[in-house]
Amino acid sequence: MVGAAGMFSTGTNLVTSLLKNNCQIPERVQFYGVNATKEQHGMRWQVPWGKHTQQQYRNAHSTQLAKDIRKDDLLPIVTIRHPLYWMKSMCKNPYTARWKHTKANCPNLADDDKNWNNLTVKYGAGTQDYASLAHLYNDWYHGYTQHASYPWIMIRMEDLIFHTYDTIHQVCECAGGQLVSDNNSNETARRQLQYPLDSAKADSPGHDTS
Repeated sequence: MVGAAGMFSTGTNLVTSLLKNNCQIPERVQFYGVNATKEQHGMRWQVPWGKHTQQQYRNAHSTQLAKDIRKDDLLPIVTIRHPLYWMKSMCKNPYTARWKHTKANCPNLADDDKNWNNLTVKYGAGTQDYASLAHLYNDWYHGYTQHASYPWIMIRMEDLIFHTYDTIHQVCECAGGQLVSDNNSNETARRQLQYPLDSAKADSPGHDTS
């Protein structure tokens, strides 16, 4: 199985929508049948501990709908975005992040005395404090790059947008899956890739509660 993970506004809904519409794990299709759900075919909306929740809570926390899932059976697909554009996006929609800033003064990483502008984020697993918005970005991804002892994949949101087929094809194959269109020629498979026509969030069931 695969499941999305990533900080707010980094393309978690986009990668999930692309995988659900284009990727399936043959062994799970054979076991559950062709009419089973996308999640039964191995494409979950998020990792069992919550896609925005920090990696450090992996073993201690599970969302309501994922309590019975073996976490070792799932490959996290971690999305990341260029930090400059990510911070601009967080200024528009901070989600559950709270820090002192205005539209005219954002991301406001430090105050006039050059002290870090502290930030708090509410996750399903609890509330976490950070020195600034930049520290949130670094600390969140360091959970995977420096501390995760299990397999995971990190992909850039920019590659999902500009190199969609190649990115999804490699992610799907790495997870033991196969693109639905892969029985065709390369060019035909590229043309048949299913893209979300509306906002990727429109097809999301929403965040599973903690």
